[in-house]
Amino acid sequence: MNIAHSTASIISYVGRSFASHFMTLQNVKELIREHPEKIDVHLIGLIEKILKYKKHDKQKLASILYREAAHLLKEISVITTDITLKDLSLSILKDFSKNILNTSSYPASFALGTLPIKIDGPEIIENNIPDNVYKISQDDIFKKVGFKQGKKIILGRSTLFLFNDSNKVLVFKFAKNKNDVKNLLKEIKWILYLKQNAWDKLFSVPDVIHVKGNFVFSFNNNSSPFICFLVPKQYFVYPNGLGLKSKVSYQEFLAILEKNAKILGMLMDKGIIHTAVIPLFHNRTQRNRRSDSGVYLWDRGGRLDRWLESSLYPNIGASGIRDFEHIESFSGDNRTLFFRQMGNQILSFILIIGSYFRMQDPSRVGITKDGSITDARDLFSKPLFKKAVDIVIKNYFEGFNGYKINTIPFQQMDYLVERLIEEMGMDKYMEEIIRVEDQKAMNRKEFEKVLLQYGYTKNQIKEIKKGEKDITIYSGPHLGEFNGRISVPELIEFVAATTALVISSKYLNQIAFNSSF
Repeated sequence: MNIAHSTASIISYVGRSFASHFMTLQNVKELIREHPEKIDVHLIGLIEKILKYKKHDKQKLASILYREAAHLLKEISVITTDITLKDLSLSILKDFSKNILNTSSYPASFALGTLPIKIDGPEIIENNIPDNVYKISQDDIFKKVGFKQGKKIILGRSTLFLFNDSNKVLVFKFAKNKNDVKNLLKEIKWILYLKQNAWDKLFSVPDVIHVKGNFVFSFNNNSSPFICFLVPKQYFVYPNGLGLKSKVSYQEFLAILEKNAKILGMLMDKGIIHTAVIPLFHNRTQRNRRSDSGVYLWDRGGRLDRWLESSLYPNIGASGIRDFEHIESFSGDNRTLFFRQMGNQILSFILIIGSYFRMQDPSRVGITKDGSITDARDLFSKPLFKKAVDIVIKNYFEGFNGYKINTIPFQQMDYLVERLIEEMGMDKYMEEIIRVEDQKAMNRKEFEKVLLQYGYTKNQIKEIKKGEKDITIYSGPHLGEFNGRISVPELIEFVAATTALVISSKYLNQIAFNSSF
């Protein structure tokens, strides 16, 4: 169609079929790019009507149509110089985004969440940090910090020493393997950067130990390299009652959420992204052979692997964030990546909230002795869950945007929390399949370790030939069936809508600021 370069010609052409609506959007796209001065309320209204046209919902390609429509509204908001039209297009997107049960919600959220905000992360170059591994004894380190050996605790790959007369904890954090010095150095660089830029006024940044300018140590040629630092005991107080404090009250839990949501929002605003508030996977067993390493891409809505296990030791605590090796600097125009990373953080908080309630009785998990699934919904409180979500969103918003919001504008919040409790409280999805290809990627020791971890006896394992056939293990709870979709899609819509709210508010502030000069 040779459009007549007018809104009227496009409106007169539009029909009601899926094909005609799709063609209409292509014509709109051509018009606004060639003649942006012809954007008007009628053209915006036409796009809105297509987003509202629910008869297309069951079409296989409906999401593409709605995404195209939402993208055009975003494009209009960016290219038009008319403030009224800019506000109108964004307002329509916000209305669709906040209705998280609407099929147009995610396309609208994605459009808002990928608006062109300006984010400039830091460039950290520490040329003065040597990358060699310095041989040292444990006694020398204790002499360096001025403490005698204290109570020893092992948490993951960190060895902690606690001292009776001090709130400080001495930490030996070991590399994942002997050759993994890179991530240790990365953590040191971020710790030094955060210290130098006064972030330690907001949260605890470790005091790293260095000897003769060296930061990475080993005890001998066969030991894994490690870094060493001092932190307050609160650094290892986890929000769900693990670590150095076995019981965290609900008020203490809320305080941890509030503090860390604001911190992470502030860091994101400066282009400093913590990429692993908790480990998120679509499929852990396939991480060694998949191109995406099995990492969870929440915006694709797939099944979420071992959600409860992932939430037990989050990288947030009473003193703030931790595990700085997972921090990345963001700059540039990859808005989809920024949207996804912010969504990762929001999603992580929601899962941590769910884990807090489940950890009120950690023995109730998985398949019971009589073969039925665990139903732990009675451990949850709907109003307390909702309050925790409210605190996270408000503080994350404030951290990123620099001002408060009084209410979260989303519809169906009560329904969302009910669905979260239903899916997080019942262990309906426990199965995981170790494919033949994944078995072949493991050595025999790794293979046996996985099977032992998930219920197989040593005698059973002896009878199993690695790589012969797929093997089912019960590694959940998961959110969704193996290689399926997430069992609570409303959570994905909510994460997208929340991320859209935070980012679009920043966009509006930035354009308002720029237009004032």
